Amino acid sequence: MKRILVSSLNEALAKAAQKNLPVMVDVYSKSCGACKRLSRDVFTDPEAAALFNKRFVNVKLNGKEGEGIEFNKTFNVTGYPTVIVLNPNGEERDRLCGYPGKEQFVKTLIDCADNKNTLPAILAELEKAPESAAITMKLAKRYSDRWESEDAIHYFNKVLQLDPADEKGFNSECKYMIAALHYWTKKNT
Repeated sequence: MKRILVSSLNEALAKAAQKNLPVMVDVYSKSCGACKRLSRDVFTDPEAAALFNKRFVNVKLNGKEGEGIEFNKTFNVTGYPTVIVLNPNGEERDRLCGYPGKEQFVKTLIDCADNKNTLPAILAELEKAPESAAITMKLAKRYSDRWESEDAIHYFNKVLQLDPADEKGFNSECKYMIAALHYWTKKNT
């Protein structure tokens, strides 16, 4: 079984509205090695394809051609692969940047389908428990996974403020991620 793709974003949104399903937008580049691995390892896997066909309306956009260029501008896509999950109304539910491996990729996308562990869901958790170092850490990692360095650094620093005695054991990882994000941001400028 292969992943069933629709031909355009508008068609995907119309189908999503009919079926009340989220839209999975796979934004790729022809020269992207990780994009090719994602297609080979995940999207052609019969089990994953069946799961994605059941849980999403799927569309694939070349980020450097046609409809993909405008999509990149609208959703601020900065690298490939980027998979953005949209609600049927076209609003972003969450995104996954890069290819973290098949198991993590599938788990993250199923969480998106269930609206679980998405950026909005984590923000809602933090609103209920603003002093939670664990939830703040989860949010920092989510922003880092989305290549949103400024927000990730802000929340990693907040974890350090919330848990200065390192009772949760996050401090070393936070300090490493802050340094790494500063480095990557300067190298990518």
